[in-house]
Amino acid sequence: MCEVSLPGSSQIEFSNEDKESMKLRKEQPQQKQKKNAPSARGPESAGWHQMNRKQRREMARKIQAEDLSLEVVHPHAAGIDIGNESHYVAVPSTRDEQPVRRFGCTTAELKAMAAWLKQCGIRTVALQSTGVYWIPVYDILEAVGSEVYLVNARQRQDLVQSAVRHIQRMQKALTQMNIQLANVLSDISGKSGQAIIHAILQGERDPYELAALCNNNVKASEEEIARSLEGNWVENPAYSCRVTPV
Repeated sequence: MCEVSLPGSSQIEFSNEDKESMKLRKEQPQQKQKKNAPSARGPESAGWHQMNRKQRREMARKIQAEDLSLEVVHPHAAGIDIGNESHYVAVPSTRDEQPVRRFGCTTAELKAMAAWLKQCGIRTVALQSTGVYWIPVYDILEAVGSEVYLVNARQRQDLVQSAVRHIQRMQKALTQMNIQLANVLSDISGKSGQAIIHAILQGERDPYELAALCNNNVKASEEEIARSLEGNWVENPAYSCRVTPV
């Protein structure tokens, strides 16, 4: 116990528990500040302008490997495109030499499909809710213990359309700055395109430094890519590129 005397007031006593509670309340804001502190990952925190060409390429690889990849929630998953005459089933390419197979709609073929999925180590299956054709597939897969998810085809279509709108918005912003990236890359939302856009957003303006971020499988030469990246740099359109596809 401790006592505190204040002028014109009675003494106030604090127990050890009270002091510990006051200490915790004092430390909590500091902990929140630590949680809200910016991450050390990414080109911005690493000092993009202070990196040499080799370091920037390495950072681009990290962007491609981490920032642009989705979190794997179900690693042992397969997808089924449901049809009225046949179903197309896809598993990860590492699970079978023929990762996409076609199965008929008879009960025997559906059981063969379920057996193949088990052989591939598949535990989770996502399939479209097309008409009523999905019901026998769902029943047979559930009977063998698979975790089956019914996917709304309309929702998938909405997501695809939303992604297209975001890509078009990025392309418009690049065109406003006279950056002709789409003329040398087939898809600006791919790894090379996104690595270049990330670097632009971090302040890189050298066309040759940006061109060097492309993968080796890009058909255009580094010189052609660099010429397409000699833009009229305006910040507001560049900000639109922060909206990436979903």
